[in-house]
Amino acid sequence: MKEYIDKINTIDELLNAKKNFNALVENKINEIHHKQIAESLSKLSFGLIKENFETLSPMLIETKEGKKILNKYINTIKENTNLLTLHNIYEGIRKIGNNSDLDNFFSLLKEEKDKIDVKTLNKDIKKLGDILSEAYLPLNDVDNLLITENNTVNEAIDYIVRNDNTLKNASEYGYALKVLKEDIQKREHEVSLSESKNIDETANALIENFNKKYDSLSDEEKEIIREFITSENREEIYKKYMTECIEKLNLRINEFEKDNDFDSVSRMEKIKEQLSNKKYSEETLTEDLNNICEMTKLFE
Repeated sequence: MKEYIDKINTIDELLNAKKNFNALVENKINEIHHKQIAESLSKLSFGLIKENFETLSPMLIETKEGKKILNKYINTIKENTNLLTLHNIYEGIRKIGNNSDLDNFFSLLKEEKDKIDVKTLNKDIKKLGDILSEAYLPLNDVDNLLITENNTVNEAIDYIVRNDNTLKNASEYGYALKVLKEDIQKREHEVSLSESKNIDETANALIENFNKKYDSLSDEEKEIIREFITSENREEIYKKYMTECIEKLNLRINEFEKDNDFDSVSRMEKIKEQLSNKKYSEETLTEDLNNICEMTKLFE
């Protein structure tokens, strides 16, 4: 480095060399930081790996390589008894309603978790973590979307999965069950939009309300709403339609880029970022349905 600097004879050349060197250093710092985050993602718990894949999936499906990684993630779970059992446990806990027989549910949960080989569990989860790391590396500007801190529910599930209920750990095991029960009970309002109506009446009522507020709905928009309400897993339906909106948005962005309309590209990119960051919540179901219907109209 000193020999290179000694060959420079003007201040302007030195300042330019300094600028280039600082840029190289900054890029290297970012590269190392990116790899460090990828490495940390490979060590996350199953619950966090699952959450992060659900968060990153809209971006992954945009590329051929991203789709391959998603398929790799899905197939790894399907082909591994430990991972598939964990996946089923998390999905069961997410879907269970407060009006269900919780004692029976936790009995079934114990039966399910007994399929897990705790001795190989960490190794199997690491396989999935490595795939998450692989998925993260090609992506940019997603660090703020990542979830790297376990919540009490994930910790409770992990404890129950890895331990049997014995006199020695009765307090810890009981606390983990308590955390899960409280989480299920506080989601009571998410189970049904209306306890006094059957599902078809609820769907029709919601469609009628949307018609009044947003003029007339197309048959496609009515079908979106009906599919939301009648589905056992509305979150999956939500993700499906949001993914379709993002795909249509990408096509529109490409059109604007071809026309050199970069102001429109910038606006569309901001909308895309908002959609990608939006997480499903039953508390904002009406607003989310409206947004999807509006996006459907916008990108037709």
